[in-house]
Amino acid sequence: MYTTVGGSRTEGPPVDAAVVNVFASNVRHADFPSGTAPTGYAREAVKGPARVGPHGIIGDEIADPRSLGRDNHAIYLFNLDHYAHFEALLTRPLRPGTFAENVLYEGPDEFALRIGDEIGIGSVRLVLTTPRIPCHKLWHFVQAEQGFSAQFSRSNRTGVYARVLEGGDIRAGDSIAVVRSDPRNATIAELNAAMTRFDCDAGLLTSVLSSPDLLPGAADAIRRRVAGNQPELLAEPVRARVVGWRRLSHDVTELRITAPPTTDFGWKPGQFLTLALPVGTGATLFRCYSLTAGPPDAPFTVAVRRNGAAGHAASVSQHLFDADMTGTAVTLYPPSGGFCLPDIPGDAVTYIAGGIGITPILAHLRHLAAGAARPSVRLVYIARDRAAAVFHDELRALAEGWDTLDYQLHLTRPGVATAGRPDVDTIVAEAPEEAPLYVCGPPGLVHAVRAAHERRGRSNAALFYELFEAPGAGGEIAETVPCATVRLPDADISGTWRPRDGTLLDWIVARTPFRPPAACRAGLCRTCMAVLSHGAVAYPDGIAAPGHGRVLLCCARPASADLAITLPATTQRLQTSETRDVEEIQ
Repeated sequence: MYTTVGGSRTEGPPVDAAVVNVFASNVRHADFPSGTAPTGYAREAVKGPARVGPHGIIGDEIADPRSLGRDNHAIYLFNLDHYAHFEALLTRPLRPGTFAENVLYEGPDEFALRIGDEIGIGSVRLVLTTPRIPCHKLWHFVQAEQGFSAQFSRSNRTGVYARVLEGGDIRAGDSIAVVRSDPRNATIAELNAAMTRFDCDAGLLTSVLSSPDLLPGAADAIRRRVAGNQPELLAEPVRARVVGWRRLSHDVTELRITAPPTTDFGWKPGQFLTLALPVGTGATLFRCYSLTAGPPDAPFTVAVRRNGAAGHAASVSQHLFDADMTGTAVTLYPPSGGFCLPDIPGDAVTYIAGGIGITPILAHLRHLAAGAARPSVRLVYIARDRAAAVFHDELRALAEGWDTLDYQLHLTRPGVATAGRPDVDTIVAEAPEEAPLYVCGPPGLVHAVRAAHERRGRSNAALFYELFEAPGAGGEIAETVPCATVRLPDADISGTWRPRDGTLLDWIVARTPFRPPAACRAGLCRTCMAVLSHGAVAYPDGIAAPGHGRVLLCCARPASADLAITLPATTQRLQTSETRDVEEIQ
């Protein structure tokens, strides 16, 4: 049974939890795309009881010490239910042990287990430490496409590592119990998001970093990651005040919030704010809202839809909707997010907005309307009915004074005569091929636009969307060119890339004396991120592409005939005698 002996939990009644099987491995050499390397990945089922010592299962060999130390990764536990999820994703069966787990079990998963939970299995006592951060070996041994490692990570079904507190024996059928849990600790799924996602909000980050049992090494890794990708989240939050509150419709309100005069929160149209709000009996809940306006033209302004999400998010939204919040003090975290306009907007842009997803797009349009040169814009705004199209009047007024703004309101349930859902394929087909396309709305709409965009072979660099769930099955690489010239201007090197060369990182390592930094080779750690000053690239499905002007060398392939790349500052250069064959380098 899944029981709690110490601490407290809120996940509901006890559930059955038991070991299904135990696995161990011997180190061997295997061939990877990056070359031959030792690995202990291929684990086999242990017959009879497995003896657990201070460093894990005795006889279980590991090729490389992990970044947080062997002891903190002594035992790797994986939930049996995850196999069904990944079998559906890959559309084929997977044998037990595929994910190199030590313990395959039935019971609570990463969404219920917390950092620092003490687990009793048979006579063994473990403490949970970190989720698994996959590297390229995962997709290699699972025989999936390169994007699978990123899909695995974003699913939060990662399994969890544990440290050994008390050794003993583990065998199939042993019961599992949570013997101590501290509710102040974040869940393993939340820790995984903080360690691997690039769209973390301040509330999640605060929850994870304040966990009493978070490993110092994991905390340092999170801070370094945020500093490199979302530095605005490291800024201290400020106490702010709601100075305006008005109801826009039957289920949407608008809040205007001012921060202290000394607050230096820069923002870009398309970003979101994170609010921390005391609710109920002193609990503080966090919620992110897209900005429709902000300083210096207006206070920070957001639109809040009642019950627009589940759980805590719904509680905050309901609270902000039900009563006039004018004068209420809130904690404000800096604006964040990458759903932004380029620094120099082009001549044309297409927007598709669904429901409350209009808010960041409205911020874009207000910004563009105030500019000296207005681009050609097409906006398709999708809402249930006229009452749900809360910003229609403003958008119509914008269009009347903007000759090159084509605004279309599409109502899916406009009364007796319903228009149904819009033809996304046609909208995407009519968008200028090289111009940016932004979509924000329900996940179904975002998935439909992405699929239509990919079917037409459009560049991933031109598509911007907000997506907070793992993509579906696939793993196909977006269309690449049959041949490309890759230039490294700072090194005065250029050469020819062909599909057989693999990723840009593979090409650079094989054809030049340079060795860019690279760790996971799965698009997660972003150690290999370089500057893309010219050209376009494509990524496997599931890889979260970086912003404009950046490229993940480990996953990207050319999608245009000419690329110019500036390598990371920490790139190493081999001595001439160490350089491989550089044929085709000009």
